[in-house]
Amino acid sequence: MSNEEITADDIVVKLYDKGHHEGTDSLSMLQRHVWFYVDYTIYVDNGGAGGFIYNHSPTIGGENFYAQYYGTWTHFGFERICIMAEKYNVLFHEVLKLYLKDGESNFEMHAEKLGLRKLQEEFENIVKESRDDNKVWNWIEENKKVLMEEI
Repeated sequence: MSNEEITADDIVVKLYDKGHHEGTDSLSMLQRHVWFYVDYTIYVDNGGAGGFIYNHSPTIGGENFYAQYYGTWTHFGFERICIMAEKYNVLFHEVLKLYLKDGESNFEMHAEKLGLRKLQEEFENIVKESRDDNKVWNWIEENKKVLMEEI
């Protein structure tokens, strides 16, 4: 198949498959942007914005599972979601610390008290807004030659 015959959908399938089976480190930076955008949209499409947020919520280890998406969101112009994800991650850790300090008694009480649930609603709205498949697919079409390298 020549580059002219390959569609954005073909590239997405090939890159997502490669990243899934060989790890995202096997992809170039531009290919990773496509992979993480697709991964993000799969979560949102299958579980809504809440599903994405829930499945990437931090744990007591102090991780930021949203950080791996920051470069992609910024690359495609979705900076607002990066800011919100960082705020949510920090506040979630604060709630988690109080919950653990309090003997794991009532996570929801701490979440409500510190405003985590309100922030989560705002985060969900921004996640819904931060989807522009046409913009991303057009970018893939424009960059298909470089994206097809090594896949």
